[in-house]
Amino acid sequence: MGENIEHALDVKVPGATSIDRAGTFSFTASASDVPRVHGYSALEGMFFGGCIFSGRAAAWAFATISSLPCVGMVWKNNWFGDVTTNGGTWISIWCSGCVFEGNAMFGMSGNGVQGISLNTSRGVVIMGNAFDLLGTAINCTTAVGGLLVTGNNFGGFAGGTVTTPVANTANCTPNYVNQANDQGRS
Repeated sequence: MGENIEHALDVKVPGATSIDRAGTFSFTASASDVPRVHGYSALEGMFFGGCIFSGRAAAWAFATISSLPCVGMVWKNNWFGDVTTNGGTWISIWCSGCVFEGNAMFGMSGNGVQGISLNTSRGVVIMGNAFDLLGTAINCTTAVGGLLVTGNNFGGFAGGTVTTPVANTANCTPNYVNQANDQGRS
């Protein structure tokens, strides 16, 4: 097994590479392990909807590397939360044409958890999500183009805060739009 795609889900799966507590497994696959569709990697046209990423020691749900970016990926109506220690990143991704909509993404009160880390990504829409108890909700780690961040709630939803809603915006060129976000509920 390689190190290109990493994700952790709270379900029991035969053949999981490690189990860190009852019912939680970690799975790692290399590009050669990913099924091929239309001659390309199967990280095209993926949809994650209604999933629960919960009970992790540190935030960690999904990660890709630059040699296997995601194309046409949608994350909709998922729960990311209940971490037991600070640290980690829920989603670290290289992508093109990705949408994050209607998700609830939470860390814990120490602000060491990061929500979404975008790495050399294009055409990303992040809208209508609830981010709370995070150090950084969205981190534009490396060059990100065509990023729309709108209609999100940054802090106050679970009684906490988000220290930095969107970090490293200087890496977001061209066409970075940040509009109509709620910086905390009253």
